[in-house]
Formats: sequence, structure tokens, C-alpha cells
Amino acid sequence: MLQNAKWTAYEHYDAPVVIKKFGAQKQSGKSELAICGLGFYCAFLNGKRIGKDMYQPAQTDYEPRDLSSMLYPVAGGSRHRIYYNVYDVTDLLIDGENELKILLGNGWYRQKDRVCEGNTSYADSLKLIFKLTFADGGTVCSDGTLEYTESEIRSSNIYTGEIQDHLFAEPPKVYRAKEIEPPHAQLEKQPCPPDRVYERFAASRIAQLPSGKSIYDVGKNIAGRAIFRSARDQECVTARYAEELYPDGTLDFSTTSLGSSQIQTDKFYHASKGQLLSPLFAPHAFRYIEVEGDVDDVTVECISTDVRCIADFSCSEEGLNWLFRTARDTIRAGYHGSIPVDCPHRERLGYTADGQLAAETALLMFDGAALYEKWLRDIVDGQSETGEVCNTAPFEGGGGGPVGWGGAVVTLCHTLYRITGELNAAKRFFPAMRKWCEFIAGIRKNGVVCAPREGVWFLGEWCTPDDVRLPPSFVNTCLYVRYLTYYKQLCVLLSEPFEFENVLTECRSAIEEHYGGNDYADNDQGAALFAWAAGLSDDTLRAKIINKYESAPLDTGIFGTQLLFDFFAETGRYDLITSHFLRSEYPSYGYWLKRGATTFWETWRGDGAVSHDHSMFASTVKHLFYSIGGLTICPADKTITVRPRYAGVEEVSYSLRPFGKKLDVRFKFAHGALAYCKIEAEGEAFFETDGKKIPINKIFTFDEGNL
Repeated sequence: MLQNAKWTAYEHYDAPVVIKKFGAQKQSGKSELAICGLGFYCAFLNGKRIGKDMYQPAQTDYEPRDLSSMLYPVAGGSRHRIYYNVYDVTDLLIDGENELKILLGNGWYRQKDRVCEGNTSYADSLKLIFKLTFADGGTVCSDGTLEYTESEIRSSNIYTGEIQDHLFAEPPKVYRAKEIEPPHAQLEKQPCPPDRVYERFAASRIAQLPSGKSIYDVGKNIAGRAIFRSARDQECVTARYAEELYPDGTLDFSTTSLGSSQIQTDKFYHASKGQLLSPLFAPHAFRYIEVEGDVDDVTVECISTDVRCIADFSCSEEGLNWLFRTARDTIRAGYHGSIPVDCPHRERLGYTADGQLAAETALLMFDGAALYEKWLRDIVDGQSETGEVCNTAPFEGGGGGPVGWGGAVVTLCHTLYRITGELNAAKRFFPAMRKWCEFIAGIRKNGVVCAPREGVWFLGEWCTPDDVRLPPSFVNTCLYVRYLTYYKQLCVLLSEPFEFENVLTECRSAIEEHYGGNDYADNDQGAALFAWAAGLSDDTLRAKIINKYESAPLDTGIFGTQLLFDFFAETGRYDLITSHFLRSEYPSYGYWLKRGATTFWETWRGDGAVSHDHSMFASTVKHLFYSIGGLTICPADKTITVRPRYAGVEEVSYSLRPFGKKLDVRFKFAHGALAYCKIEAEGEAFFETDGKKIPINKIFTFDEGNL
């Protein structure tokens, strides 16, 4: 699609603007622009913006770069890809002279402000390639004749914000683009959704500080940007962003930045009365905005990867309704560049643990299969020749563990199959899964998983209420066994040989030998749950787990919490799922609700420099549908079964789209017995109660006594 177009480089200015004028005539048929600008680009034809996409192209591991400064030793892969986008511009062309204007932004490609993981920048020059193809076959292509100059964006960074100056004291210098060799990467049409605005609303001014600055409240944590209308001609409007406020009403930046060096800040110099001011290439995440300068109003745009929300949930327990809304908003705020990032402000990294933990809940809530398949490509692109998977994808640094993080290459394929009924991802990434399983088998000592090499961050469990006491090798080995069973299931479905039976036996024996004493340390921090996940629990141990959590609050971290709720579901203790969702003492989801959270926090306590918009603890929220909603999804034959059960909730209503088919469920209990149920299903579905399984023909209604 980009034949004859040349890659061009732009070493001057933080956000150069490229202008190409050309003659054309309106024609019958379609005219298209194929374009890629690294890091971000925004294109206009005859003064009108092309498309509605934001922060394009989608983030990838663009091309080779020097990683010698990375905080942790790297053993990533050498596969790189760059996406281009295609837009229909037929209606934007005019007869006569046309003007194509393209602004370039740093994005991830030239990110130099945040260096705590090391220098992650790809190049000193931004890059651009485009080809405009007319309906009659004529073309306009990028090449070394392009000229560029400085835009009103004087500096821009995805972490620290944007500076714009709308007054040019002197005409900026014009430079000629440099024609360059193509990057060492595979260039392909973007296969995943772009980022777009999905909600827009006004922020409320809640205070004016003694300094004269105004504080605006969005009402909840969001990811996106703010738009300010200048109330007068003025020297500068400054905006800073945060999730929380201090008691004196000033912004608390501790949860969104790394000290004072990474505060999200936008500055707009020489603003005119009535002018709309907003960053173009600097996405933010926030609830509160501090504005210095006079503005008439503040509008916010919520921006994420363009996935459709396909789920709803409500019930007679408001705490569960909050749980659904908050998980939904947390997950969506973390979708950027078709990557599920850990948090949308302080780190913004595609941590493989966080993303794989929340994936099942996310795929129930959003039409996001294309996003996760794209992210799997990022994961596999970063996989080393030995099979090791990086802790972030696309790789931008970061620590983790070899199984809870790297195992995403297996768990995501398994989750995509369970939710969509499709094996496309498992087929495509089967060699990568097998290589990872072989790699982990090879870093075991005395049967248990160990650190792959010196200097790496070897994590097991993470974000427990107290300091983690579980041995990392224990956690990694138990999770490895669990993920091997997922891989084994996929092998059966794909008619592939499973070559790790001996490894499973050796790992289980080693877990019992090294860690099985005293019933796995009296199930401290959910240790027995990890043994259960590895297939090592018996009736006695399962009873001890139940006995503990019937009265004790959560003491688990990101993996143990997911396992605990899965354990409750497998053992039929749906009542404990409800009670733990609704607990309000620390540590619990209800504790966050009591503290005013509008998105999930990184830690149970939430104090100090930890994010208040982190998705990993959303892993359990799938049980609103499964355990409380009575939903069972069978991917093998793409059927669903609804078994209304009393889990301590009197009324439940939810909507989903399993296998792309609409499903609406509503039921009510009275005195613990099912009194009413109505199910509307487009796909093949069944209603089950008291051992009776009844096919649903579009609409099924159950009233007490009619069966």
C-alpha cells in the first residue's frame, strides 16, 4: 500500500509540522491516505482533521535500539513491527490546490523524560511515511522534498505533558525532510482498534485556592484529556492533573507521578479569548485538575482504545454494582495503543501480569479480542530465542517474575478460547507457548522454578496487604503447573502433543517436598491456594481454606486473590464470593469503596506513592457473572447455561454478548428460593434449575411453580 513512498526523518523541533501542497480534482471513487508517523501523528486535509483516531499508530516495539541502560538485564527478542493506518479522504479533497498538513509527536518513539527503567527512546529523529492514492490511480508520496517547520506544540511527552505557544514572534525556520532507509521492522496495516474519545462531559469547579488557582473535579478517575476555553487574552494557562486531593484542597500527585519530576502538566502560552486549549499528543489520567489562568469552562474527553462495552450488571446489593462499574472504568482507562497497561499515568506499561490477570473479566465486559491478539503479538515479538517472555510488552523495562508475568503467553491464548470459542490465537502463538514452557522447565533447580539469571527481579506473589512472605520459587512453580494444564488443554484442542507430563510430576513432587509442611505454612497469604492451583489439595486442605476465609479478611496479593475466588467457585461457596466482595474492613474491595475509590487501586491500603487506577485486582469481577449470575460458558460448542443460584443476593440482572450473541438475564430469589427468571438469548442457551436443563428459544421465563 505504501509502494514508492519514502521514509523521511525530522530531527528538528519536538512536534514538527509537515505541509504538502498538491493539485487535485474531485473524482468519483475512493481516495485513500496510508500513513505512519513515529511516534504519534495527526493529519489534516484542507484544514479538516482526517479521522477521529488519537495517538496513532498503535504502540509496538518499533525497531532495534540500545537497551544497555535498562535497570534489569534484558533477554528479549529481535522482532519489530510498525503499523500504518489507512483513511478514506474522498470527501476532504477539493478541486484545485489542496493542503495536507501532518503534525508529528514524540509518543513512545522519542520518550526521554521518564528514565527510571532506563533510556527507552528509539531515536533522536521523528519519522514519517505516507501515500495519498486518488481514485484515478494518481499518488502523492512522502519523500525528501517535504518541508517542515515548528508547530505551536513546543514540547510534548506522554508522561509529563505538553507546552504550546500560540504566538510566533518570528516565522519559524523551515527545514527539508531527510530521506532515510526504512526502519529494521515489519511494516504492516494496523490490525487492531485505534484510540478514540468514548465519552465527553463537563468538569465542575469545586474550589478557588488562596493562590488564585482553581480546582476542577471530573467526578471519577479517567484517562484522556481536558479542553479549556480561555476566558480572555492571556499570557499563559497552566493545568496540572492528579487523582487525589490533600485535606487543604490542593492536588496530591503521589499516586500519579514519580516525585516532582513526572507531574502531568500542560502549559498554553498566548491564549486568545474564546480559544479552545488542549494537549494533542500528551494523554493524561486524573480526577482533579488545577488551573492557573482564566477559563470559562473545562470539558474532559475520556479516551481509550476503541473497544465496545458489551456488558452490564446490576443487583440488589449496591456494593456489587459499584464493583462492576469500577472494574469496567478501571479496565477501560488502561486500554491505550491496543495494550492493557498497568496504570494510565505513572507507569503506562503493558505489564504482562496485570494484563493477563484482568483479561477474562475484560473480555466479558468489552469486545476486545482484537486488542488482546495484538498484545499477544507484542508479547511474542519480545520473546527471546530461548523462550523467555519480557515483563512488559511492548518492552519498555520493568520487573516481574518468569511465570506470573511471562506466563501471559499461555494464559491469554487460553482465556481468548474460553471466552470467544475461537482457537485463532492458540494456533498462531502455539510455538511461542511451547518455547516458553520449555524455557521455564529449563530454569528449575531441584524441581522448582528459580530466577533465570543474575540481577533480574524474581517476583512471585505481589501486592499482599503485608510484605510478601511466600517464597518466589513456590509461587512460580505452582503457577507454572497451573499454566501447563492450560497449555495441555490447548494441545488437546489443537491435536498437538503435550510433552511436559514428566515436568508436571516433578514440579508437584518438588512443591510438596519443599513447601508442603504444616499444610503450606497454615495457608499464610493464601499459600494453600497456590497448592490447590497446582492440583495438590485434598478434602482436608480444602476444608481448612474454607474455614479460614469464612471469617478472615483477604491476606492475598494479585495472584492469590484471583485463586481464592476461583477456589470458592469450584467448591460451590458462592456465598463467600459475595461476602468478600461486600466486606468493608481493610483489606477488601469494600474498603476502597468506603475510601471513595472510583477505580481499583494498586494495593489494598492505597496509601503512599501507589496508583489509584490499576486493573490487576479486577481478575475476580468475572464472578459477578459466573458465581452470582449463574453463567457457564462452554467454548467447545459455543453454548451458555444460566443456573440461577442464591449467593446472598436477592435480585440480579446482567447483559453480555457471549460468542457475539446478545444475552440478557434477570432473576429474583425470595426466601432463598428462585421466584422469577427471564432470559433472552440470541445464541444457543439453556436454563438449568433443580437438575432440569431447558433449551431457550430466544426468550425464556420462569415463575415460581411453572416447572
